[in-house]
Amino acid sequence: MKPDYLKKLLACLAIITLGIQTAHACDKPLIFMAGPFFTQSMTEQFWSNFLVEFRNISGCEITLKTSNNFKEYITDIASNKVDILVAPSHYQMALSERDLTVILATPKNMKGHLVSRLNILDNPKALIGKEIYTPGIYSRIHLELEIWLEENNLLNKVRLNQHHTHDTSMAYMFKNQHASAAIMGIVYDRLPNEMKNKYNTIEIGKLGGGVILVKTNADKDLIQAVLGAGKAIKTISFEPVDDNTPHTEREHKLEARFAKIFNGLLKENEVNKHPQ
Repeated sequence: MKPDYLKKLLACLAIITLGIQTAHACDKPLIFMAGPFFTQSMTEQFWSNFLVEFRNISGCEITLKTSNNFKEYITDIASNKVDILVAPSHYQMALSERDLTVILATPKNMKGHLVSRLNILDNPKALIGKEIYTPGIYSRIHLELEIWLEENNLLNKVRLNQHHTHDTSMAYMFKNQHASAAIMGIVYDRLPNEMKNKYNTIEIGKLGGGVILVKTNADKDLIQAVLGAGKAIKTISFEPVDDNTPHTEREHKLEARFAKIFNGLLKENEVNKHPQ
């Protein structure tokens, strides 16, 4: 083989190899939206393995975006500022209308707890006039709490202190002996037993689960990378899903209720952007 021909052949192979290496490269860092469910430090800890594994599989850079509050979180979703998103399962109906599709989900068995120093086990009326910390109306635990309060004829008889992450709700409750907190089981489960033993705890409904969504027109390689990285999540198991519809009347009711809240916030944001 002539030297000049060999040089040309090697040059062609180098171009082809470079093309293979960059065919699936990302033009810019992807955005993974984790939402305002936990404090930033806990959020970073929860998703660290997922992000590392996603980078290894895809070769793409990915940025974790947290939100200061639910309004910011939902506004960013509506503004198409997210490539991959984690959300509670009762967001599915609303987010499907924003061209987002669920590809991973936890089992729908995550628990919610109402935790208190008060004797709520034998006497739920001990809550009358007292304060309960919750993440607010955009969270499943808050909606479940309202149902529980209604069932016990306590709705509008307690003060709901909203807009707290699950872990800060617990922190505020520790400081206020007359207050209670509605939190996800995965937060409660992390507490040491000696601390749990100081409080009374009531399970207030199944919280469904969590879901990971991507844009409906997402690249197949991105979807495969998300599916692969999902196996690296240690705190709770995420599995691939094919059926995104609610399976019970309660789930459908909660999804419809959240969709109404979600769309109401979007309209409010639009009015604020374009005041008459």
